[in-house]
Amino acid sequence: MFTKNVFKDLAIFMIGFGVVMGIVFPFFVILATKTSTEIVLTPLFFGMCIAAGFMVGLFNICYHESGIHVMPRGCVWPIFL
Repeated sequence: MFTKNVFKDLAIFMIGFGVVMGIVFPFFVILATKTSTEIVLTPLFFGMCIAAGFMVGLFNICYHESGIHVMPRGCVWPIFL
């Protein structure tokens, strides 16, 4: 834990995980799609992937803080608790 507030730690982990996924994604694109490295390994593509990961983490924080947590009908989530 980084702070004494669990929700701040959650925010840090959400954004951190998004950024890590943004760093890993270009390499996954090369392996999964056989795209040439000249297209994928550019600063623009890396920057856009990291920015997208950051935005996903930020969206998760906003979603969590909004308090709108609705379980869809037929959700099997309680089985895994």
